[in-house]
Amino acid sequence: LFLSRSSYFFQYGDIECLSPIIMVPVAESSTQQQCPAIVLDELHCLLRQQNCSEYGSIPRRFSRQDDSADVAQRWRHSVIEWCYKFTDSHNFDREVVAIALNFYDRYLFRQTEYNFLSRDLCQLIAVTSLYLAIKIHGIAEDVPVEHRARHTAWILNNLCFGIFEGERVAEMESNILQVLDWRVNPPTMHSMATTLANLLPMREEFEQARTYIIEATRYQLEVVIFDPAVLEDYKPMTITFAAFNNSAENAESLIPSQAVKDFRLHLAQISSLIGVNREDVEDLQEHLEVMVPELPSIESVQRQCLGKSNPQEESDGNFRMGSNSPTNVMDLSS
Repeated sequence: LFLSRSSYFFQYGDIECLSPIIMVPVAESSTQQQCPAIVLDELHCLLRQQNCSEYGSIPRRFSRQDDSADVAQRWRHSVIEWCYKFTDSHNFDREVVAIALNFYDRYLFRQTEYNFLSRDLCQLIAVTSLYLAIKIHGIAEDVPVEHRARHTAWILNNLCFGIFEGERVAEMESNILQVLDWRVNPPTMHSMATTLANLLPMREEFEQARTYIIEATRYQLEVVIFDPAVLEDYKPMTITFAAFNNSAENAESLIPSQAVKDFRLHLAQISSLIGVNREDVEDLQEHLEVMVPELPSIESVQRQCLGKSNPQEESDGNFRMGSNSPTNVMDLSS
């Protein structure tokens, strides 16, 4: 399948998730009429993926209520923090953390051989999941093919920190791929956020708002993955749209007053287009407001996009260029 980056490197196991979408003919909204066809294709692709049997509902190990449930949940939080620290310190896109966690959660729930989850085992699964996510989704496309093997070896060396032998990681990688049936291209909420923002008309008065919405939505999504119950109870698009709505409310100040009404109309049309449950979205918006009581300021996002940081934020150790994430850490290599 020759698709754009939004195809998420579809492989053999994911083809059935892309079976033809049967759509009932309806009158096109102004949002659909103004969107590039590729954006609508990306949206339908993401919706189809999240609704397929493999990626739709991902039960977490803690919900099995076995002897290892509490251990799995406790270590899950530490795994996320460690993954963020590693990606930040090596300048990888934080989207790979969401992908790695998807592997981690699905593997632990399906792998029933482990009657006891030790710290060493959880670390090995986490290291391997992040390694696999970076290897498939995190290496920049402009890295020459002949250099990718060396780049992959460098990633593995830095991930292991001398704790695990490469053979153990390779063995676990093979085990994870088999347990996950080689389905390693989950739809990510980060990609959904970008696609939703691109559904807004490409008009000059919306551009600053679009940029802010993407960053503020990602900000919330990077926190919500710490709550496995939310990920299990709601579909990714519903969570993403709730965060998107919270961000859009903040972004209205960036839109000329005469265009605000049109902006809200397009948001309503997007909601209809993706078919989310309104009550679920409202409940999630309230939940996100508790988890993330303060969204990034418009000024901080604008500074980030212009490549200018705030010296005070840098000195406080809570800001790293390229991300507004609330869970960010300073570059460990400095």
